[in-house]
Amino acid sequence: MFKILVAEDDASTNRLFCAILRRAGYDPVPAFDGEEALEKLDEQQVDLLLCDVMMPKLDGFALTQTMSSRPPSPHWAALPTCCWKTKRCPPRSGGST
Repeated sequence: MFKILVAEDDASTNRLFCAILRRAGYDPVPAFDGEEALEKLDEQQVDLLLCDVMMPKLDGFALTQTMSSRPPSPHWAALPTCCWKTKRCPPRSGGST
């Protein structure tokens, strides 16, 4: 069974995503901020990361940058990642929104 980490700070949205994934036959792993997502990535093998861009403690941009800057982990050396935003993000230096 594929394990999918759902990093989403909104509890109802996180529960909805996890319920949809579970019903589709996947094993969802909920995380409610970027730091918790990193902890779960260090603890267990996941096959896909679904990630909100705007989260507390560590946003989706910082989460993926942290993953890229760390030495490869056996749990997520080449992890497919999908990020989204549901609100307008503040401008970031060197990029657009």
